[in-house]
Amino acid sequence: MINTQLFYELHKNLIIKAIEELQFEELFNVEFIDDRFNFRINDSIYYSFHGRIGAWGNLQIDKSTFHKVSGEKVIMEFTLADFFYETQYLTKMSDETLAQFIEEGNQTIYGDILHYHSLENLSLNEIAQFNFNKIDQILSGHPKIIMNKGRLGWGSDELLKYAPETRNSYKLHWCAIKKEYLELGLDQEQLKLNDLYKDSLSNSEVEFAKGLVHETGANSDDFVFIPVHPWQWSKYISVQFAHLIYQNALIPLGIMGREYTPQVSIRTLSSNSRESKFDLKVAISILNTSSVRGIPQKYVSKGHLLSQKVESIIKSDSFLVDKVDILKEVAAMSCPLPEFNRIDGGSYRYKELLGCVWRESVENKIADDELAIPTAALLFTKDDQSLVSEYIKLSGLGTKEWLKEYFEVVVIPLYHLQVEHGLGLVAHGQNTILTLKGARPNKLIIKDFHGDFRMASDSKHSEADFGVELDKLPPEYLIHDLITGHFITVLRYFSRVVEECLGFKEKDFYHLLGEVVANYQVDCSPVGKVNLLRNEFEKVLVNTVRFVAGYSETGERLKPMLGSNIKNPLVKNS
Repeated sequence: MINTQLFYELHKNLIIKAIEELQFEELFNVEFIDDRFNFRINDSIYYSFHGRIGAWGNLQIDKSTFHKVSGEKVIMEFTLADFFYETQYLTKMSDETLAQFIEEGNQTIYGDILHYHSLENLSLNEIAQFNFNKIDQILSGHPKIIMNKGRLGWGSDELLKYAPETRNSYKLHWCAIKKEYLELGLDQEQLKLNDLYKDSLSNSEVEFAKGLVHETGANSDDFVFIPVHPWQWSKYISVQFAHLIYQNALIPLGIMGREYTPQVSIRTLSSNSRESKFDLKVAISILNTSSVRGIPQKYVSKGHLLSQKVESIIKSDSFLVDKVDILKEVAAMSCPLPEFNRIDGGSYRYKELLGCVWRESVENKIADDELAIPTAALLFTKDDQSLVSEYIKLSGLGTKEWLKEYFEVVVIPLYHLQVEHGLGLVAHGQNTILTLKGARPNKLIIKDFHGDFRMASDSKHSEADFGVELDKLPPEYLIHDLITGHFITVLRYFSRVVEECLGFKEKDFYHLLGEVVANYQVDCSPVGKVNLLRNEFEKVLVNTVRFVAGYSETGERLKPMLGSNIKNPLVKNS
């Protein structure tokens, strides 16, 4: 499955990512001596490489020049576990946290092995023709978080079956739950439960499910059918919900329905059929990147109203109406267990074990002559060549013209939502979807309003009914949904790809973006505290917080920390 050279190459790649990200987060310092950078561990051990400092003050390492020196001897084979053991005095991880972090690292390496093999026989030209579902499966994961394929709780069998990089599809386990045990959110004027079932199940399967309920002596009208991830059923639901099963309040229906492919986010699943209108977001209680991936109950009952409100705001705005579409979350269900919910200090994982969200699928929101890609796809490279190069070549545009269209199609509508409406989406590479027409940027699709959509404290919509209570932030903090969410988390890597693969300098990339933003600001209402052209921004840290907080699941999910300010590359001479 893997040779020794590749094994150490993947360890090296992840160590390089760790040094780059932790230099950016101000935890690691590098020295520049005799045309090389050195990251020194102690007097006898250091890592040496060529590189440069990017537009955000971030270290960019030339991996072909990277090696380790120990006792004046060059070492070419070294592991991630050794690296983080050596740097424990800098990360200040406890032994307990370090051990779990190394476990998460080994899981990530295993995922990287699967990812490498999934790409072996694919050319960039082929990938450029992939639809959203196919391209999302081959992306490498969160670009900022070092251990981006941690998936703690899964072993090799589960990774081979259910990880997106294997490009597998699988069916879900369905169960029937008595309505009185469910939290349910559904606009029944627009959609019926049968519409949800028939998007996944055949007519005969629906009738089979009703028959199983009737066999228990119950009326199927008193039950709701809900999909469950097969692993989640085996690991948690069949055991932790046993008392409901014995009471026939929860009736197992078995594996059935359409096959689904996992998106890179793991718990969001897409059908391969164009007949299917909805993606499914199901609970999978594994730790992946920053949190355990359950279905929080907060947005279940009225989350669909939030989607409807966001859509109505966009449709009523003449600037946005033709530029932005959304993937509405049309329904949601959750089955909380009182015995866990009453324990205030327990892990949140036990309050999010069984649930599902139905969200409109990308393929059913675009025209036949359009292609949709997550903006994270623009970071994709293979054999030192970039996917965005293929799109630009197919479009017939020059690099500068294509980038300008991207900024106008993606960045400016997101900015307009903040300036005009005081509304922010955490605009990372999965929540923002770019549609291409003739390989040119055409339209923005946004998604994931359950937790990633917030409001400025001075928003003109602050008294409006969104169905749920939105988190409210001062506008100068909300702007980080765009600055940190998109500029730092997507464009910081995208601009590097553009320079290294297309020869378009990073400074020109950001100055072009600055010009596009300035042109928008001339025509819009005063930007006030959400000015993208101010000289500095706060730096948000995401990896360091794990070192400090460890892996405890009590309380809330991890909250980012702040570093020192960053010079804004959009502003010349900032």
